[in-house]
Amino acid sequence: KVLNRSRGYYRLAYRPTEKFDNKFHKLEVKARHGAHVYTPEGYFAREDHASKASTREEEIAAAARSPLVKRDLDVAAELLYKFSTDNQAMLDINTFIDARKLNFQKTPEGKYRTSFDIVGFVLDQLGHSRGGISQTISADLPEQDYRRALTTGISYTASTKLPPGYYQVRMVVRESDTHNIGTVSRYFEVPDLNNRQLTMSSMFLYASSATNAKNSGEQLPATRVISRKNDLRYVAIVYNAKTDSNKSQLRSRLIISQGGKVLFQEPEQPLETRGNAEGQYVKIGQLGLSKVSPGRYVLTFVVNDLADKKHTTVSRSIDFTVVD
Repeated sequence: KVLNRSRGYYRLAYRPTEKFDNKFHKLEVKARHGAHVYTPEGYFAREDHASKASTREEEIAAAARSPLVKRDLDVAAELLYKFSTDNQAMLDINTFIDARKLNFQKTPEGKYRTSFDIVGFVLDQLGHSRGGISQTISADLPEQDYRRALTTGISYTASTKLPPGYYQVRMVVRESDTHNIGTVSRYFEVPDLNNRQLTMSSMFLYASSATNAKNSGEQLPATRVISRKNDLRYVAIVYNAKTDSNKSQLRSRLIISQGGKVLFQEPEQPLETRGNAEGQYVKIGQLGLSKVSPGRYVLTFVVNDLADKKHTTVSRSIDFTVVD
């Protein structure tokens, strides 16, 4: 419930004309009938006397703590997970940096150079650290790679393992010479496989060759932009499926929508490809994009387990953008 509530929110602020009085002020938000708003009960009017961050570490820590997003650099992040045999999520943190906001300097050798720190914090539902990443990236790009980076951006992927629970990932990117900072934050849940309920991995999207079916494809970056020249390959892993007479009763269907309007709905079909463990099944599909108009779309994959007495249903949705 907490995760669902945080999917959409407003952050309001104002600067009063009076001095901060260090007292508690009650906060009340009124909404129309039938609407529900969750807010803090109030706030303490305390003036912030914190000194300005100056060192690299202080700037990164301050950006990570701040509830406000820093947009000096454009940063996006995508979290993808599947489960290991020990009931932990193998999490991939895919971070995208818009290269057009980076301050590349041309070297005498004709290359384009910049350097930036990328730091990630993984926090559990109590705010305790559950790991993180920290690396300095030195980009020294030839002309062709530099031009490509301006179009496709720069991607960075880090991996970690996490037990079941609720988490937040905060990513901070800081350019070394300009001190420009970009941040992004994501909430996510790792289900517990031990409860034996039907669940699913993230949806993994790949740009695959439209002419070579054997090509496994290249995973889409965090922005999930794909050219119409490629096919869109999607992969998902289903866990804890029940069986009836040692046979799966899973049924799956694919839905493509745009702006809330369903453009394509695949007929329900059996999901029978077994995975590496009991109750595990894998779905691999591919969509041609050559006749698809450029734009943003949403892919939804729905799985029903007819062998479960409760007819359990699980679904995953992910957006992607088609370009020429």
